[in-house]
Amino acid sequence: LARTGERGLFRRVLSYLSPPLPPPTTTTLNISIPWAETGEETFFQIKSRTTLMKLFRAFARRVGLPVGRLAFSLPGSELLIEGFQKPADIGLANGSRIDAMPYAEHPAVLRKQAAAA
Repeated sequence: LARTGERGLFRRVLSYLSPPLPPPTTTTLNISIPWAETGEETFFQIKSRTTLMKLFRAFARRVGLPVGRLAFSLPGSELLIEGFQKPADIGLANGSRIDAMPYAEHPAVLRKQAAAA
């Protein structure tokens, strides 16, 4: 820039750009997960931008099973929650609940096995 004799060109170009966006706000959510086999309820605090797989792994460590052998769904729903989803994707709010049970005992899995037989 100095060779062309245009001083302050870089500053002038930057003045036309819009300012950077502020980072999205995060909120902390309290989520409870009751374990179907024992009825024991475990509480977690997660941020709203955290993927649910992080929550599922922490729960699996506490239960002592691999994540792949667990099924997670919302109460009253047979749809499985995927690990890549975020709390806002499935409508979780502060104080929400996620049901956990062994994958082989989940109603959606049992229905699929019955249809295959």
